[in-house]
Amino acid sequence: MSLKSTPYLVALVLSASSVIAMTPHATATPTVILDFEEFRETEADFVLLGTELNEDGFTLSANITDPGNVSGEFFTIGEPSALFFPGSAIIIPDAVEGETVLTYGGAAFDLDSVDLFSIFGDSPVDVTFTGLTADGNIVEFDTSVLNDGDTIFLGDDFNNVVRVSSPIPEGAGNLVGFDNFVVTPVIPEPASIALLAIGSLTFMNRRRA
Repeated sequence: MSLKSTPYLVALVLSASSVIAMTPHATATPTVILDFEEFRETEADFVLLGTELNEDGFTLSANITDPGNVSGEFFTIGEPSALFFPGSAIIIPDAVEGETVLTYGGAAFDLDSVDLFSIFGDSPVDVTFTGLTADGNIVEFDTSVLNDGDTIFLGDDFNNVVRVSSPIPEGAGNLVGFDNFVVTPVIPEPASIALLAIGSLTFMNRRRA
């Protein structure tokens, strides 16, 4: 190591120290409710929405492996069909096989709860959520939902996830709709931020040396 690189190493230490000092704890970001109200329909009965919906940096994807005889897209039910949940934009995957996936651009987030609806039937429909955490663990949550809807709380297991998926329920007429995902983006811990700063500055220092 040359003497000329010493000032840069001092800068690295001071930079990392200042980051840790300024952020002694991870700062919670505001909770976001993904209600997809921009897709609320007031005129048509059924509206196709495509296979990918974006809101507040989050993406809800329909990964369809078998659309059957239907669209293979998300759809929502409009206000004229007042029988179906008036006043809200319920997002429904229109297919016989596949999964609904929620992501945040590859970054981690907490999934607190989601509203679920069994669209056409009065019998309970089984629903499974599978989460991939930022450290590579798989978590699961099983529930069932009725026609009048329910708010499902997923618990701490679904904190710090980077992907949450839910398979489309099997069986004709077992369509499930989603609404009001309550999510919170995760800010990296101070140590991770400091390491990132050190790594970046070290790379710059090597290029200068």
